[in-house]
Parts: sequence; C-alpha cells; structure tokens
Amino acid sequence: MLNREELAYIAGLFDGEGYIGLRRRSDQRGFRLDIAVTSTSSRIIESFSMLGGRVDDQARRITLLRGWKNRQQWRMQGQEAVDVLRVLVPFLREKKQLALMAMEYWAQRTVSPHAVSAEEFALRSGYKLCMDYLRAG
Repeated sequence: MLNREELAYIAGLFDGEGYIGLRRRSDQRGFRLDIAVTSTSSRIIESFSMLGGRVDDQARRITLLRGWKNRQQWRMQGQEAVDVLRVLVPFLREKKQLALMAMEYWAQRTVSPHAVSAEEFALRSGYKLCMDYLRAG
C-alpha cells in the first residue's frame, strides 16, 4: 500500500490531469463510471499503475508524423474506480466534489442484469449532467 506522501502526490497529479466521468454503456443500460489520467510521461502513468487499473498506449499515426511524444492512459472503471477515489478524496481539491458525486452515484445505483427502469435511467442521467457541469467548471 502507498504511504500518505505517495497518495498526496498521486492525488495532486489526479487533481490536475485526471478525469472522472460517466460514459454511456454500449448495452444502453445506463452509464459506467470511469476515472483516467492521460500523459506523455511514463513515470506519471507508472505512479497511477501502482493503484491497479490498466494502461493503454495511445500512439497515433498523426503523433508519429508530427514528431509528438506518444501518450499513455491509465484508467479504471466501476467499483475499482470508487475504491481509488475513496483513498484519494482526502487529498483532492479541484476534483473533490466530482469524486464525491461519483461515489454517491455508485452507491445509489441499482444493479440489474436487465434494462434499467425509466425512473432509474433518469436518475443516472441527472448524475451525468451534474458531473458534466462540475467538470466544465
């Protein structure tokens, strides 16, 4: 486990470079919770990979043609993302309210293998709108 100093460092990076959001699920049953950090610094991404999740190399042809650095993205979804947010939230400043809202969303949602009700979908959509508004800041 990371110590307080390491967590504070990672939280500071996440405050500046991180993403917290709800994205529409491909099965149209609602939204999935995503957190991510994208960077051209592999050292920054390695810091986040200590928390788990996955790392994707986002090399693009245009990047190579223009001589830009490749970028990598660390990401987590669902309960794993909530667990990480719970650890980081005491150190967050810029994204604290967004992190708390994401954790609230995750706690209140109902889990069903079937399509969600119209009422549940409206509630989830409301969370997405609020989170989009906070992110636009």
